[in-house]
Amino acid sequence: MRLWLEAAHARRRILHAASDATGRELVRTLAAAVRRTPSITILEDTEARRLIVEDGAIAHVLAVARTGVVALPTGRVVLATGGIGGLFCDTTNPPGSIGHGLALAASAGAEFADLEFVRGGSTSSISSCAHAAPALTAPPRIVQSRPITRGVPARG
Repeated sequence: MRLWLEAAHARRRILHAASDATGRELVRTLAAAVRRTPSITILEDTEARRLIVEDGAIAHVLAVARTGVVALPTGRVVLATGGIGGLFCDTTNPPGSIGHGLALAASAGAEFADLEFVRGGSTSSISSCAHAAPALTAPPRIVQSRPITRGVPARG
């Protein structure tokens, strides 16, 4: 894996590995590091269903595993649940990416801000810019999409 300098970045921060297999290589590397870390317990085939809050703080994650429902005690939670791209008709995200993490956080009382700036995918393309209204995209993407959308007629 190597870091590359691309676009308007001031330093090398774009990861490339094995040609167009960067995602696969990144997941493989992270999974190997996690498996070597004794303080991390991996629970495969387990799905978080609810965050239990006690006295204003996360106390448990309620999950469904092969063996049934389990309550996992914890004081911290990182929600890395795949995003929200599956909510849209035109997406390159998996159809199951429908905001489970946001729903879990909301049900636990999390406050949200600036959700309109959530990116739909990891890359930008002419087709995604042409289909997006510039006012609904994040500020850096507005700069990319303006020249493209100037030539695209408004949808009615």
